[in-house]
Amino acid sequence: MIARIRELIDKRKHNEAYELVKQELKKKFNLHNEEDELIYSELLALNTTVKTLLGASYDDLILDAVRRKKFNSQKKYKIDNVNVFLTDENLLLSDSETYINIIHDTKYFNFSDRSASDAFIKRLGQKHIDTELEKHTNLKRGDYIKIKHPSLKAQYSFHILALFGNNNQLDFEAMEKSLSSILIEMEQMDLKKISMPAIGFDWVYMVPDEQKEQVATSIADKVAEVIVTTIKQQKFSAYPDIHIKFVASDTKEAFTKAFYHWSKMDDYYFKNIIHFQENQKKLIKEAKTNNPNYIKLLNEISNAFREDSIVLLLGETGTGKSFFAEQIHKYSARSAKPFESFNCALLKQGKNYTQLFGWVKGSYTGADKDGVGLIEKAEGGTLFLDEVGNLDLESQKSLLLFLDKGLYRRYGDPNQRQADVRLLFGTNQNLERRVKKHLFAHDLFERIAGRVYTLLPLRYRKDDIEIFTKWLVNSFNKKKNQSVVVDSLAINELMKYSWPGNVRQLQYYLQNLYHNSIYNESFKIDVQNIRELPPRDSLFEEFDRFEELENILESFLKDWNSKKGKFTEEFINPILAKIYKENINGNIRETDKFLGITGSSGKQSEFNRSYAKFAGLEEIYKSNYID
Repeated sequence: MIARIRELIDKRKHNEAYELVKQELKKKFNLHNEEDELIYSELLALNTTVKTLLGASYDDLILDAVRRKKFNSQKKYKIDNVNVFLTDENLLLSDSETYINIIHDTKYFNFSDRSASDAFIKRLGQKHIDTELEKHTNLKRGDYIKIKHPSLKAQYSFHILALFGNNNQLDFEAMEKSLSSILIEMEQMDLKKISMPAIGFDWVYMVPDEQKEQVATSIADKVAEVIVTTIKQQKFSAYPDIHIKFVASDTKEAFTKAFYHWSKMDDYYFKNIIHFQENQKKLIKEAKTNNPNYIKLLNEISNAFREDSIVLLLGETGTGKSFFAEQIHKYSARSAKPFESFNCALLKQGKNYTQLFGWVKGSYTGADKDGVGLIEKAEGGTLFLDEVGNLDLESQKSLLLFLDKGLYRRYGDPNQRQADVRLLFGTNQNLERRVKKHLFAHDLFERIAGRVYTLLPLRYRKDDIEIFTKWLVNSFNKKKNQSVVVDSLAINELMKYSWPGNVRQLQYYLQNLYHNSIYNESFKIDVQNIRELPPRDSLFEEFDRFEELENILESFLKDWNSKKGKFTEEFINPILAKIYKENINGNIRETDKFLGITGSSGKQSEFNRSYAKFAGLEEIYKSNYID
């Protein structure tokens, strides 16, 4: 019967669901019986849910709360000095001093009539919500806002912008970042009780039934991980009780399993987590960035610290493939062993094999002694092969054998050798295209393309130009014992260029300007210096890039199913909207000028509708394209 009630709620037949709940609650229950107690608890939860959806009066909900208090089923976990309770209770009826909630990154509170956010609207009114939102500008996913509400028992609440798309998908990283920050902030607030709903579960309601359990488990596990890890890391001496409120027993069950798992973790495990997170911060610091998209990528790359897996780094020239390969080695378990790096494009065809695997004396003309290859030099450590697409096919086949079995032969040696080396790869080429042209082995591509990271070009994170410029000039000053300064207008001027050679180009260009400022004794880099000697602002491979774009669009257009709509409106415009808003942080008011898509009429503008469609493009791709 409970399943039937849930089905009615899902179909928004709230009145019918309410009548069925009332009918079931009239039955007699033995609350000393575990099964009866569980069913009764679920019916109470459903009763509160349905009444909330029907806009029940405050008094009605209070009666529910009293009854749930009397027959409460509560779990308690002690994490260091902090108590965490999992409680059957409606969030806004709890006697907490503050709430933590989760909202949508563009729709804010208006994304689901089943959410705790919708309950805030019902209790506070849309006008009050809008007034509070107006106090915050330039909100983006990963931020959180604090809202005051004197009409509720709790005087204020924190709301994390971590849901996105039409399916209310949860951005785990955004939720983790803000939830941890809020928990840390609350230590200074002299509170006794914090409450939150099952944050993130609005996504569960939107996924197919066969995926619900998996998604629910993932969300509950991440919330538990963030709460327990933050408590362990911060070592709070005094902290308010944390209450997580539930109106559905299956949701509570997912959290119960997650908190049981995380609360049993020993200190050694958490020391490893803390060590890993410290290394993540070091990587971000060394990468000289404040760009949120780039930081997200760096956090993903840092997962390779804890693994021994093959990694493929993709990116244009100068984006830092070699730098990141070295960082992966530096923070890995192999850091005490050698790191070797080799650019496969530097040698002629046929020379790569001996460079990689070595040779024996007399195996070719001039081989007057045995030679050690990079594989052998990197024993126990890491070997980074940049521009792997330039490897000759013979070397590719031998490399595949080594990846599979750790075996190789020196050139001219019939005997196999064995080595323990982690391999990282890099390229600025389209390897899939090279596979189609039979220039790169398909088996090798499949072997190395498991964990792939695409590095962002500098033109997609231009704010980082200021950070990098100041850091680099400061480094030069320390090395040269000089005091060259960079004019702020000069930094703005540098941001106007596209930097096709990326960070490497910027580094060499600044080095040149720096030396010029010393030679002419101005000891200053200003706008005039840049305009007199502007950086190269176009790619040598511009035609190749245009041709590649043409080929990509052709492949998509050929397989487009017109039943899904117009290709431009349903595919091209959503991609352009996403790139404009997220990658280059474009001004929404100028979308008509740049994209021909109006963004001036709020959430219902053509631009925002196109942007909202981007989240569903993966499904469109699956249903419209041939592998």
